[in-house]
Amino acid sequence: MARRGKQTAPPPTDDSERGLLGERLRILRIRRRLSLSDVALGTGLSRSFIALLESGQTDISVSRLLRLAEFYGVWISDLVGSIGPAVEILHPGDAPPMPTDDEGVELVLLTRQPVRGLLPFMVRLSAGSKLEGGVAHTGEEFVHCVEGEVELVVVDRVHERRAGDTASYSGRLPHSYRNSGKATAILIGAITRG
Repeated sequence: MARRGKQTAPPPTDDSERGLLGERLRILRIRRRLSLSDVALGTGLSRSFIALLESGQTDISVSRLLRLAEFYGVWISDLVGSIGPAVEILHPGDAPPMPTDDEGVELVLLTRQPVRGLLPFMVRLSAGSKLEGGVAHTGEEFVHCVEGEVELVVVDRVHERRAGDTASYSGRLPHSYRNSGKATAILIGAITRG
């Protein structure tokens, strides 16, 4: 089936990334013969928000994206990544960005597809920023603090992490990352599918 308006254009912008995410979500919903109301009921998101998301007219937080991925039984990278080659090498700046509406937060996938059941990622937190509270998903999560200082909050308990520290925990536990320091903090981690 031919796609309307598909062009070989300049590198993707935020609008085209939102459009790609929306298209993938709409295709998943239609293939499963679900209505917008079905998805809203299953995820706790509003029907109007899902419609805006599918049409590429709004951004989405990581926690909401995780809810959608779990509802459909797919990896987040299935929604925002692309299918890569058998051996994938990503150069700086090539990592697929994750949509987030948290100011000062950059979240990128370190591969375009899961590797042996792991989905590696990097989080860069500007001074004073946080990756929203209450993120939860199936599987396990591992994070390593590469640079700076981060407060890892897991079920309302604060764990101070500094460069070189590592943490692992069940992804089902609500968790978030905060940078209360004056310098950028960088975390590298991976999640498994549960």
